[in-house]
Amino acid sequence: AVLLAPGAASAADPPPLSAVMEIVGPAQERVAEDPENLGLQYDLSLAYLRAKRIDEAEGILRALVRTDEKTWAKAWFDIAAIHAARGETKEALAALKKARDLDPGRADYETGLLLMKLRKFRDAAQSFRSAAANKPELAFEARAQEALAQYGLGNYGRAEKMLATLSEAAPDSARRDQARELLRLVREAKKADKPWQLFATIGAQYDSNVFQNPLQSAGLLQPTGPSQHKEDA
Repeated sequence: AVLLAPGAASAADPPPLSAVMEIVGPAQERVAEDPENLGLQYDLSLAYLRAKRIDEAEGILRALVRTDEKTWAKAWFDIAAIHAARGETKEALAALKKARDLDPGRADYETGLLLMKLRKFRDAAQSFRSAAANKPELAFEARAQEALAQYGLGNYGRAEKMLATLSEAAPDSARRDQARELLRLVREAKKADKPWQLFATIGAQYDSNVFQNPLQSAGLLQPTGPSQHKEDA
């Protein structure tokens, strides 16, 4: 499950103009034919996101929420993704708060990912628990992330137990394998007495595309040393 809206925001360099027009051109033409249709405006914003023209996308999205925030509350998820792509974590969190009434589970999950980037493991664990409760289809990913938050808190045994349970209860073989791989990494780091090793091994997800599936585009924090906290969240 990729938890970013279609046309994920990215801080990468935009494609050449010809490629941009291939992506955006048809959506622009539809808007030109019916400029009052806000649904077409939203589709155009997603086309801009796919073309990595995030400034243009943000302009449309903010115009939509100014026009009718209740109807276009989903635009806050896209705005949050744009802020996250820019490294504007505080602004991304604020946008997700505005989106929460529309989809609490998704908002809580993506909030948790941002909190992990900030190393606020206790708050992240709470967000992931809430996400699992509010959105069953995200329960596996949310619980896997909560296990990583517990690991960040220094609750290594609890993290290991959660991942072991997930590996047995995974809804499909791909996610079972993902849970087992995370469990293996946790056990290796624990055995080596190098708790930061897990975060070093699985990369820098939270500094790249923060809303990607954490078990597919895996990554966490830089190896700055073990957490000093050893308490339950």
